[in-house]
Amino acid sequence: MVCGNCKVALSPGRSFPTCSSCNKTHHFKCLEGQIYQAHWRTLTRSQKEEFVCKFCGGNSHAASTNKRSRDNSSPISQSAHAPKRILIENNSSMNNVTAEDLKELIRSTMQEQLRNELGNFKEDLKREIREEFINEYRREIDGIQEECRQLKQHCSVLESKVAELEKLQRENYVVRAQMQDLNQYTRRNNVIVSGVVEIPNEKPLETLQRIATIMNYDLDEQQIEACHRLPVNRWSVNRNRSQAAPPPRPFILKFVRRYVKTDFIIHCKSNRKENIFVNEHLK
Repeated sequence: MVCGNCKVALSPGRSFPTCSSCNKTHHFKCLEGQIYQAHWRTLTRSQKEEFVCKFCGGNSHAASTNKRSRDNSSPISQSAHAPKRILIENNSSMNNVTAEDLKELIRSTMQEQLRNELGNFKEDLKREIREEFINEYRREIDGIQEECRQLKQHCSVLESKVAELEKLQRENYVVRAQMQDLNQYTRRNNVIVSGVVEIPNEKPLETLQRIATIMNYDLDEQQIEACHRLPVNRWSVNRNRSQAAPPPRPFILKFVRRYVKTDFIIHCKSNRKENIFVNEHLK
């Protein structure tokens, strides 16, 4: 024999409700909410024969049965809607409750509690996860804002340094221009003569007289403030190292008056000598 609802075989040796309308036998779990096994055991034989399942409109039939049997204290109407716990507590014959009924009652109660606790746990977990994500995002945003603040401070410091550097560059340019002008001004009376043969242990005044003799110029020593050969720099030494004899060092003359210097240069330009070059001492 199979259940009229779920088509699953019924356990032999057990009593299951049989509908007087459709003549189908059903599991108690298929009739859940209408009748339970503990209630079915308390019904009389005539009440079991008049039972109508909920698939055939058994609710109205159960209500009419409850109305007819109210004087006899029959709990049939309560079985259709009351929970198992109330059904067992209101049952006058507790001796008929089996261990299986208690197990089923405990199982259903524990399932309901577990469902409630699981639902609460899910809600709490979702809320905690959401709050954790929000807090994490807030911490990241705070960190980014702090980094931006520090970068702004660094940028402001760099901007001030750049402005200061530009100011120093302008001042350096002005100072260099002033130094160059001053250097040129100090050389305004200088004349450099190149190509004059250098004699060992020569004296500057003797070299000055030789230059005047070579250039046929009547030079007064009182018009000369200073005269000497320029020192040899490292670049000229390296450049002339491959030559057999290095060229003579240039000889510099510093005149007391500028017009005398100008007259000397004009005379030397008009009376050029081979390998002798006379120029202003410019940078």
